Amino acid sequence: MSEFGHIRKNVPLISITIPTYNSEATINLCLGSIFHQYDAEIISNIEVIVIDNYSSDRTEEICKRYRCKFLRIRCGKAHAREIGFLESTGKYVLILDSDMCMEKGLLKELVGYTEGCNFDAIIINEEFMQKSFVHIARTIEKKCYVNVPEILSPRFYKRHVLEKVSWKRIDDGWD
Repeated sequence: MSEFGHIRKNVPLISITIPTYNSEATINLCLGSIFHQYDAEIISNIEVIVIDNYSSDRTEEICKRYRCKFLRIRCGKAHAREIGFLESTGKYVLILDSDMCMEKGLLKELVGYTEGCNFDAIIINEEFMQKSFVHIARTIEKKCYVNVPEILSPRFYKRHVLEKVSWKRIDDGWD
């Protein structure tokens, strides 16, 4: 844990938005990684908003086992992220994909860096957990982007940053 891995008491609300579409194979691991962070104070101060594009699998059933808001809306990923943000109320917003898992303690560390260093947004190192050829190739590709700011994009934001985003100008390629 970094020197900024500590946070003050009364953690501000963290909103986590997750677009989904037929995500039954991964959403349980994703949500499990969110709700199994180390710090009880962090867990009590998160809201999870799942924006589902009319999945035909068990995605909704799995999501309803967790403490999250489930919205079924026909839309692409970028629009789902906008909807998730607009539905959120947290001081911080974390944008995840349904196939992402967080390491234990990550939320506490993100808040600590944001508050301790006054960062507006944080890029999170991403690795794919699945071991198919495509996922291994994408993990290697992501590692090639380290220190290339034109390609990397943050996942954790202070709310005021996303309030300035012109969502209408963003297509589904935005990550």
